[in-house]
Amino acid sequence: QISSGEVMAESVISQVNAENYFFTPPVHNFLVEALHWDWLSLTLKAYLLAAGFVAYSLFPLCLNVFLAWFNDYLIDAELNFVTIVFITFFTGVAAFLLPPVPGLTVYIFGGLMLSATCPDGFWPGAGWNIAMGWFLKLFACAIQQVVIGGVLGKSLWVRQTVGVHKLAVRCIEGVLREPGLTLGKVAILCGGPDWPTSVLAGILGLSLWQCEVGTLPIILFIVPCSLSG
Repeated sequence: QISSGEVMAESVISQVNAENYFFTPPVHNFLVEALHWDWLSLTLKAYLLAAGFVAYSLFPLCLNVFLAWFNDYLIDAELNFVTIVFITFFTGVAAFLLPPVPGLTVYIFGGLMLSATCPDGFWPGAGWNIAMGWFLKLFACAIQQVVIGGVLGKSLWVRQTVGVHKLAVRCIEGVLREPGLTLGKVAILCGGPDWPTSVLAGILGLSLWQCEVGTLPIILFIVPCSLSG
């Protein structure tokens, strides 16, 4: 262990030598330490991080192309309408479980599929898609919160990384713990990104029922998205 006298001696030496530094002592010490870093390893990690960011940015665009192809494939397959509803539903569940995928893409895909294949016409197909999209959102949020967030919430490292002890997260938790429908609760659950919001609710150990109630107004967003699809 370093004694207090040695610490004082080092501080005095650094103050004396500070006049010879081109930068301030903290910056100088940082640059000296950086010279001993493993720059080859850092370069590899930087490339991996950049590749991950590019993949995260391009994934929604590639998903749109895939869903457009999948839409044409299912229509050409001439499957019965009930089968198409189930395929669309489970495709939406799989898409919701991927962090980069927004709900907008899922609702529009459902609108394209069900309105075009419904034997009763456009409007009944659109109604089927709105009802399915609403249930799909609630079902996916339950999986994200209980299965993903509940498991991640057991890890101390995850809770520290998320910052459950920080002011912003504590404020979000306080709003989400309010019972029933409140403006702030609906704004977070319906306006926030799908995957991070539900998973964070699971990490915080919030009530699934109360979070589902706060998500019900998402129907106001699902309707125009489904009709536009």
